[in-house]
Amino acid sequence: MNVPKIDIIVPVYNVEPYLRKCVDSLLNQTYDDYIISLVDDGSPDECPVICDEYAINYPEKIRVYHKQNGGLSDARNYAVERSKSEFVIFVDSDDWVSERFIQNLVEGLTSSEIDMVVSPYYRATETSEGFSIYFNMSTKAPCAMEMEEALVELCKEKYYGNHAWSKLFRLGLLKAYPYPKGKYYEDSYTTYKHIAHSRLVSYVSTPGYYYLQRKGSIVRSEFQRKHLDVIYATQEMVKYMIDNHFSRKTVSFGVYKLLRNAHATFIHAKREQDFDIIYDEIFLILNQYKEYFPIINQSLKEAMIHKLMMSCRLLYHFMILYKKE
Repeated sequence: MNVPKIDIIVPVYNVEPYLRKCVDSLLNQTYDDYIISLVDDGSPDECPVICDEYAINYPEKIRVYHKQNGGLSDARNYAVERSKSEFVIFVDSDDWVSERFIQNLVEGLTSSEIDMVVSPYYRATETSEGFSIYFNMSTKAPCAMEMEEALVELCKEKYYGNHAWSKLFRLGLLKAYPYPKGKYYEDSYTTYKHIAHSRLVSYVSTPGYYYLQRKGSIVRSEFQRKHLDVIYATQEMVKYMIDNHFSRKTVSFGVYKLLRNAHATFIHAKREQDFDIIYDEIFLILNQYKEYFPIINQSLKEAMIHKLMMSCRLLYHFMILYKKE
């Protein structure tokens, strides 16, 4: 049996109401040279049975791994380690895709030097009548980007996001830079590394991925200390840029992303009893990078920066400090 060119890795855990919609969408593709790897991460519901049913009914298209629960990162890494395909696409098991989703990403492989393909995506929320779907990203003409340009666009999050899904990766990238175990926002710790070690990153403008924001998702859950992982991960990215001598303009966009994540974290944590402790911790982190504020102001619209800073006490204080120096 020939090894399929694309391995679609789907970590599965406690998504019984959504799993069939996800897998059915992956089976209904215009592109054919792929296999679906369902990774049952010790799911306590009927997901393991559903996975096995699909493997029996589609033996040429679906394989199933059953493993002890280890979390999303562990499930992804488990399948990556066993993959023989040239490229990998991740799909979350409560999401779904259009019938041209794989085809669109593969069409982004316009050069043998392209190691990643990125794309915009739809957002979906559950309603009493089904799903409400909306698209709030910008698009541009398809293109191949050098690594540093692709990192800047990652920080802007205008054309594509930080998530592992809605992207295509060369397998070697994922094996070299696996997902960290035990972290929230695991994609924030890794996507920048995958881009930084790509020769070229291709952007395709057609959205084909439907990201479902459930009530129990991280972005909708009550604040916990581990939600600060998004700050730590973004700081790690900025430090990586500085240590590897990226241009000051590129680093400034990394700092801009850090500011945005700080803003979102403070909105999330504003009702916490230890809010002041969280505030002080993030303030100390941001204080290390205030030299990049002038470059951010020059690189982005002043109105955008002012609105962002004025909407958060922490960022407002930084604006005042910057103007005094």
